[in-house]
Amino acid sequence: MDGAARCLCYAAMTPAHPVLWWTLLLSLLALPAVAAQPEEGSPQAPAVEGPAEPGIAEDPDTGELYYVDHQGIPLTPQDDPDYPSHAVERFDFARIINQDPRLDGTGDEAVWAAVPDHTVPLYTPGTSFTNPAGTLHVKGFHNGRIVYFLCVWQDPSYDDAQGTFVWSAGQRRYIDGPEDQDALQLLWKFSGDFWGYRLKGAGCAGDEWRWGAALTNTTGYAEDRWRVHLRAQETGLPQETLKAEDGRPVYVSAPGDQGSSCYRWLPAPVAYEGDRAANVEWREPIGSAADVRARGVFTRGSGWTVEVARFLLTDNEDDRQLQTNERMDVAFQVVDGSGATLVSEVYAIRLLE
Repeated sequence: MDGAARCLCYAAMTPAHPVLWWTLLLSLLALPAVAAQPEEGSPQAPAVEGPAEPGIAEDPDTGELYYVDHQGIPLTPQDDPDYPSHAVERFDFARIINQDPRLDGTGDEAVWAAVPDHTVPLYTPGTSFTNPAGTLHVKGFHNGRIVYFLCVWQDPSYDDAQGTFVWSAGQRRYIDGPEDQDALQLLWKFSGDFWGYRLKGAGCAGDEWRWGAALTNTTGYAEDRWRVHLRAQETGLPQETLKAEDGRPVYVSAPGDQGSSCYRWLPAPVAYEGDRAANVEWREPIGSAADVRARGVFTRGSGWTVEVARFLLTDNEDDRQLQTNERMDVAFQVVDGSGATLVSEVYAIRLLE
């Protein structure tokens, strides 16, 4: 196969086989990031009808195995290189029982005072990552079943809207407003050349937990979804084209986990109902999309305190299963709705027995 070929498949770990991971595809950097044209007569990945589970599918006629995304879209098969970890530091989270915190965003339980505070420098994307532009404070522990995070960062403004509809008198209709929400995102490595939120390397796939002041905080959940970085476009996979640190394009996709998230977008009203109109409706999430709980509190003059929790092991194949005594790479991103987006380097978290 040509060195410019690329692949993507979702990692899966079923309850029946806790160490069986489906291989996760990724882009190679050996050649320019363009899709290779198949040679005449070369075999093609078979088409798939309807949605399929993430991972590896089998053609019912030929028995040939091929990779699909969570929507059943065939993806180019290829061996997944064994990329090294890019973690700059390791955090150990202790096992503490009978001290589970309330997920209310206050962080005032005694257990939080007892665990270490890890300082995570935040950087402006695309810079040299030598001069931090902010700091995220991260604490964590687990009770053998659930992992808890306490994340604190400074933010001068409270931004809890996300593109709320605004009435345009000139156009006689509602248009998307300019607001952006404050947000915290955790990205766990699934596979590939994982640099977290840095647009660098051959490409990767990760499990993303995204808390948002506008979209999720009211519900007490966070979005649970994939984040995929590819160096070549994948036909049929919705992607955003961004500029990588090396100046070449990287294609980013963020499909949601199976089920439905804790909010849905509303259509704009067809007639005038006021200068502003709601664009989001909150709801109880279902399925794998309901795995991550989170709640944040904003303090003026200081910033955000956000508590996040998830079961170590879920029943869902589209989640990163969290094993004790395993080093798991993770990265962080903080969004100031009225300012900058900052990202961290990669860290390795180990949940102690």
